Amino acid sequence: MDYDDLNEEVEANQKAYAGRLIEPMILGLDMRGRLAINTAMRNFGAGFTVWVNPRHADTQEADYARAKAILWPKMVAAGLLDKSACLDFSHQIA
Repeated sequence: MDYDDLNEEVEANQKAYAGRLIEPMILGLDMRGRLAINTAMRNFGAGFTVWVNPRHADTQEADYARAKAILWPKMVAAGLLDKSACLDFSHQIA
């Protein structure tokens, strides 16, 4: 195994670990929050706003901000985020 292969394996393991920690946090959100997170992540992956929440398109941004505000303290407590990276979310609870 060369350095690049090892680096890719470590990165994949880190992503899998983070995913195992984040999944129950997201599943703990209400349906609107889960839909908002899902829609935002699909758009993030696409690099453009392609996906629209069909049930709550008019409140997508507010729902996403609320979901982030709920998730960030949990992610900080789990060691996934640095608290200083989340200061913008602390005032967005709707």
